[in-house]
Amino acid sequence: MYDKKLKMVKLATQISLLVLAAMIVYGLRRLSHSEKTVDMFAYAIVIVILSQGTVLMKLWYWVLNTKYGVLKELKQLQLQIAEMAGKTPPSES
Repeated sequence: MYDKKLKMVKLATQISLLVLAAMIVYGLRRLSHSEKTVDMFAYAIVIVILSQGTVLMKLWYWVLNTKYGVLKELKQLQLQIAEMAGKTPPSES
């Protein structure tokens, strides 16, 4: 279950990173062909914001990857504890 969720998160992250990268490339092309200083500053600011968006997407993926990894380990630990509790006979004291 957690692997399926993580695959969806990974797919969403990859698609958004591709879109952001395409927008950055487009912004760089517009920046290199612009003649007005105001336009250059505007494109430069947009490029910086988009590059920060890529960093945020990577952080989001890392957080969810860690979350699902911890939840998966926790469920496995609960199963192991339940198995150990079922194997040991109850003490009579």
